[in-house]
Amino acid sequence: MTVLVCEEVWEVITVSARLEVTGAAQRLLAATATLVGVDIGVAGKDRVAVLGTGRYRNNVGTVRPYGSYFHHTLETGREFYVFEPRGPGRCRDCEAYRVCPYTLVLAMPVRDGAEVIGVAGILTYDLQSRELVLARRDAWVAYLRALTNWLSEDMRARALFSEAARAGQETEAVMEAVDCGLVLVGEDGVVRRLNTCASRLLGSGTEVLGKPLGQLLPGFEPCGGEVVLPRDLSPVDGRTIVLPGGTRAHVTVKQVGGTRGGRGLGAVIVLRPARAHGAGAAFPAGDDLAEIVGESAPIQAVKALVRKVAPTDLPVLVTGETGTGKELVARAVHRLSGRRAGPFVAVNCAAIPAELAESELFGYGPGAFSGALKQGKPGYVELAEGGTLFLDEIGELTPALQAKLLRFLDTGEIQKVGSGRTARRAAVRVVAATNADLRGKVEAGRFRADLYHRLNLFELVLPPLRERREDIPLLARHFLRAASARFDKQVQGIADDVYEVLRRYAWPGNVRELEHVIYRAVLVAEGELITEAHLPPHLMNPPDANANSDEEYAALVRALAAHDGTLRGRMAAASELGISLSTLYRRMRKYGLTDGERRVHR
Repeated sequence: MTVLVCEEVWEVITVSARLEVTGAAQRLLAATATLVGVDIGVAGKDRVAVLGTGRYRNNVGTVRPYGSYFHHTLETGREFYVFEPRGPGRCRDCEAYRVCPYTLVLAMPVRDGAEVIGVAGILTYDLQSRELVLARRDAWVAYLRALTNWLSEDMRARALFSEAARAGQETEAVMEAVDCGLVLVGEDGVVRRLNTCASRLLGSGTEVLGKPLGQLLPGFEPCGGEVVLPRDLSPVDGRTIVLPGGTRAHVTVKQVGGTRGGRGLGAVIVLRPARAHGAGAAFPAGDDLAEIVGESAPIQAVKALVRKVAPTDLPVLVTGETGTGKELVARAVHRLSGRRAGPFVAVNCAAIPAELAESELFGYGPGAFSGALKQGKPGYVELAEGGTLFLDEIGELTPALQAKLLRFLDTGEIQKVGSGRTARRAAVRVVAATNADLRGKVEAGRFRADLYHRLNLFELVLPPLRERREDIPLLARHFLRAASARFDKQVQGIADDVYEVLRRYAWPGNVRELEHVIYRAVLVAEGELITEAHLPPHLMNPPDANANSDEEYAALVRALAAHDGTLRGRMAAASELGISLSTLYRRMRKYGLTDGERRVHR
């Protein structure tokens, strides 16, 4: 990333950060809301929230949902009083209907003459507060009207609305355009925004917004709950640190705006992977598979297949149990491909509401439906132009969307919802993933057979952790380093008896479960070594859910007796039993049938 791009990022974010602190208006609204137990929110004409109290303050800087009553107020200029937002017939065209937290909404336009330049609202989150407002409804309406009049007469409000909308859009565009991780931190030391690259590097999404920076990055511990620049952040400025996911990154810190009382107004933290080189590539192609940790035969076989299929444009289907690392493999396919300079767009198909699925995937045209953006909106396929579209939990797509996706795979063309324009082509590679039995779904009529065969041109089957137990020590040490850096702790190693416990456990949650166990152990550890005392209780006394039958034991003994103890002999025994070599060794350890020492009585 060039210095010029970074300066543009800092300049745009500086504008946005100033808008987050609104002086007298914010203090007045906060005092009022605290006194009466409600929240007050104000959004500009582009639906960007610019003022807020209480819980609503977390929405500042975000675009309010399409179809919400704030949106309707801006579009129609009408006042809306909604006393049961999720009642029958209410709010059904709002995209946030299913997750709406409000029990009451009073919304009123803010005007500049005849033009609607914003919207102000009173909101409650519980039934008690709702009843208090209803008891004095007329008074609250009068108060809200006085508030909107005051905002309309305040010249600063008009600048606030227009600048907030523009700065928010510019900030978002610039943050996503650069090829490094960007994290915006407010003056209170919490994370306000991060771009897609930062999310990938840190292994965190929107769940970290509003949380202290020290919980996200090692070495960033604000003093007294506030970021004091440069004292707090200068020690890590220019350093190379280990990120939570284990990636090394170079850190650059830039203060936003001026200072107030010796404290900075916020900061932009730039994260460049230590191995980064070349435009659009976060990692060199030769090192991409290093992120898939493991040296066992099953995982080496997966890596070999990734190297073969990645340079092609074939669709890839990644299958495996939950927690085996399907998205990690999909990203490796992307970074080893000729599309690595393009975007990697990940979509959880199970998380898209059925009624929005088509418009989310393929986009929609101007005015396609009530609440739609006037200029339309691109879908995930269009956003992945020139790169890779990762469709996780592909088996959850509705039948209608399965047909649309099949057509796109066959023709390469997308047709936006409600668009009268002819279909346009999109150069996108599709990588799908599932932990479900897609073939079984096809046989049951719940998944299209033609789509299954179209997606399954090349399948990558990820082994569960119990079938590659020899990788457990490598993975455990990898997560240990990442967790120690994240929590800023000096945990250096893992006791031998802990490794034995980790090897014995069945790992139904696979690699993800192992990661969580190690992170927990590092967090509770007091010294430099993880011991059995730091492991969760269920690992120490696991249920015997995978007990094998007498027939399995007898078959194992017969197969081992029929072949010698060499590697070739063990492979022949595994082949005779129809299992992998790692599974053979796992069963041998379970029954005490080690080389040179076979147990003959159970």
